Amino acid sequence: SMERLSRITRGQVRLASSMMTLLGVLYTWWALQLSAGDPPGSGEGGTPMVVGVLWVVVGTFVTLRAGPTHEHNDEVGTWPDRGGWLRLVIVGSLCLGFVAFMGLLGTIFTSFIFMTLMARLCDASWSRSLMASAAMSVFLWLLFVKFLQLSLPVGAIFSLWPGA
Repeated sequence: SMERLSRITRGQVRLASSMMTLLGVLYTWWALQLSAGDPPGSGEGGTPMVVGVLWVVVGTFVTLRAGPTHEHNDEVGTWPDRGGWLRLVIVGSLCLGFVAFMGLLGTIFTSFIFMTLMARLCDASWSRSLMASAAMSVFLWLLFVKFLQLSLPVGAIFSLWPGA
């Protein structure tokens, strides 16, 4: 039997994205309390600041550009079912884990784990998830460290290895 699907309105999208943008503003404010370092971006607040600014920019864009909800099928324009809510909780937990473990495991390893699990959550195969995550982790590290010359966490756990 088909469950009754409730539509998501443009106003609901804007409300949700506004709340997420507000969380991004609070996160960015918290990042500003951390040291940006000298040169800027080399301190512990550099990475959270980049994440916070991107969060606010994307959230603002979604809030202002919330599209019409006339598209309607089993996936678009409906509130998530129990499985959908579970996936949202998992995504939120993975995002929190990414931030929480970056200092310990380092940017590349944390990004690799995060992207692999996110890809698996989207039903990508293990081989594709691992290959894409490895490539993206290295690419993002090169982008931030070599091109933008920002200092990203290497990982406290690696300092325990002999010769590190």
